[in-house]
Amino acid sequence: MKKLLHKGLLITAMFIGVVGKANDNELRITVNSVDSKLIQVSFSNNDGDLALFVKDLSGRVLYEEDFKGTYYAKQYNCSRLPSGTYYFEVSGATKITKIPFEVSDSNVLFNHLANTVYYKPTVRVKDRFVYVDKLSLNNQPMSLSLFGGEEQPLYSELLQGSIYQRRVLDLSRQPAGQYTLVLESEGQQFVRDVNIP
Repeated sequence: MKKLLHKGLLITAMFIGVVGKANDNELRITVNSVDSKLIQVSFSNNDGDLALFVKDLSGRVLYEEDFKGTYYAKQYNCSRLPSGTYYFEVSGATKITKIPFEVSDSNVLFNHLANTVYYKPTVRVKDRFVYVDKLSLNNQPMSLSLFGGEEQPLYSELLQGSIYQRRVLDLSRQPAGQYTLVLESEGQQFVRDVNIP
């Protein structure tokens, strides 16, 4: 009985360690109003090199900054922005976080309930197989297209109906060379060049 209890506690401790480690990889972003049009953006980063953008609703980039490190804190003066809706976008190795905000004549307002996180697809090549994985917590479809040299279409598919989308492409019968993989989901497009030996 003592051995069984010991094993149970060990398994529980290992599970807590795994969950704790998964939470350590989360990008924690805090955006607060400091003054009427002065805001502070800060985050702890465990998602590789980041790009921080301020964009308008049409997606036009108004400000861009690259960041390498683990802690970021900066104040932004939004007094020169005309009234309207904008968003901060923080793009890391595995995901994109969007934080919308509204600029009025007198202040800046955030609706933190409208924050969105988009998980980027991952692509890896092993031998002559291409593995594509994507987490879609809101169950959105992803289109996958593979092109050969001179943009010759080789394969196309719409992945849907699952939170976890996965496809393995067998390129063992294709000649060695460079291929292009185009992945589209939730208004985001990712283009990956894949080299098959």
